Amino acid sequence: MIELKTSKIGSFIASALSNATGPAYVLAVFPRHIYLAMNRQDKDITMILSPLTEQESPLSIILEEWPDWSSLRAQQGYYRNNTLKLGRYNINISDADICPSSISAFSGNISYIQKNIKELTKHLKHRSIFLRDVLDPSPSSTLSVCDVHWLIEGIRLRDSGLLHRGAMELAGLGVGLTPAGDDFLCGIMLAAWFFAPKPRDLCLPLLRGAHGATTTLSFAFLNAASAGHASFTWRDFLEKLKKPVGNDALQQCLMSIIAHGATSGADTLAGFIWAIEHMKLSNNF
Repeated sequence: MIELKTSKIGSFIASALSNATGPAYVLAVFPRHIYLAMNRQDKDITMILSPLTEQESPLSIILEEWPDWSSLRAQQGYYRNNTLKLGRYNINISDADICPSSISAFSGNISYIQKNIKELTKHLKHRSIFLRDVLDPSPSSTLSVCDVHWLIEGIRLRDSGLLHRGAMELAGLGVGLTPAGDDFLCGIMLAAWFFAPKPRDLCLPLLRGAHGATTTLSFAFLNAASAGHASFTWRDFLEKLKKPVGNDALQQCLMSIIAHGATSGADTLAGFIWAIEHMKLSNNF
């Protein structure tokens, strides 16, 4: 067996793997990412192996070396005692640095934040239909077709049933490992943890509404977001929003968010901007 050292691990996945034991199987193999899942009776655990060049996420296990993984497709491994056995490799996570991934709440002016982010985002290039519709709403927009009024009313009334139904409308909508509708829901959850006094009341109905309606990987990101965990790029952006930084710094953060995936980052940003706009209009926030 070849020993591979782990450099860093996201705090969310580190907690999920604590005392975990069981088989792991490969979901997908890409040049810079390996997606893995463990099926357990109480919960499924999804993790992402990546090299040092990739940004930290709540699901990340970042390795110091990055071998050729092409032979791993559809293979199974096993996780026990902080070690993942995968093909020819042993990956031990016990000495890895824990990367914080939880969001800390903001107590400032939500109206100013919402207006400023929206104006800054209008100047950025992206390919997200959701973000286009959030920045320039129209009666024929994708969001109108998705029937998001359930989410609007759910946020306004803090009604878990309406939030659940609204999530069902969006979950799995789109293509790829993380469909656009799921990314939009993630953005709503990040906004809840940043602004809402009781974010779990908003996020858990959304998570339940998405359950069984999307990919394993996408649901794992939704699960992390529902618990208030985000990537390094998002955490950096949210921390800067709390400080008196200039718009140039904020715009750099927004560009980094939009650069993630084909449209995933922009779709998540769309959900974030959309959510804080409706939280601002609600007396409950």
